Amino acid sequence: MKILLGIIKVLGVLFLAILLLILILIVGSFNQFEPITQAYKIENAAFESTTFNELATREEISDGTATRPQYPVSYHSIKSGSGTVLAVRFYHDPSSAFDDEGFWKLTVWLPDFKEKTYDLFKDDSVIVFYTKGGSAWPRSMCASRLTSGTMKITDKEISINSSMDCWSKSEQINGQWEFEPYDIEDLDYWVGKKGAEHPYHETIIEAHR
Repeated sequence: MKILLGIIKVLGVLFLAILLLILILIVGSFNQFEPITQAYKIENAAFESTTFNELATREEISDGTATRPQYPVSYHSIKSGSGTVLAVRFYHDPSSAFDDEGFWKLTVWLPDFKEKTYDLFKDDSVIVFYTKGGSAWPRSMCASRLTSGTMKITDKEISINSSMDCWSKSEQINGQWEFEPYDIEDLDYWVGKKGAEHPYHETIIEAHR
């Protein structure tokens, strides 16, 4: 009889623990987090690489011979160089559920920083690269160099009106962001440091990892 009562107590505790976990997940799914957008102006900087349409294969990664990134987000890496980089970074964790975070990155290289409206179709002196996807799903990313639409640069802001193909659909890229100065020596993987061991470091803002 005592053994039976003991088993009942254990099962009761397990049932309560499972019920509590379910309640936490349900409440968490309604817990909304505000999106985070950051925009930076990085002087004396350039893209680490601009061969945007070339990605390393699994074989190259596994045998250590890769000379190109495995995922498009790594093309937002920044290095010291001639010119100015504007880096806009967006991250959204819509709930406390697992693996539903999303991100996008817009990186712009300007040979000379000046207030100007650029026609991205006609003016190839600037390089504009965009990536969007699920933070936990690197293979779901859409990425492209933007070569259509317009981009306006002022002393304090960047605005863009462009589009790209994303899984056979048109992805509209529109927005206006006020940027702040950023020292290239302070780069982290989220903003543009090269060499992340895992793409999560590049797709999830550091404070949320």
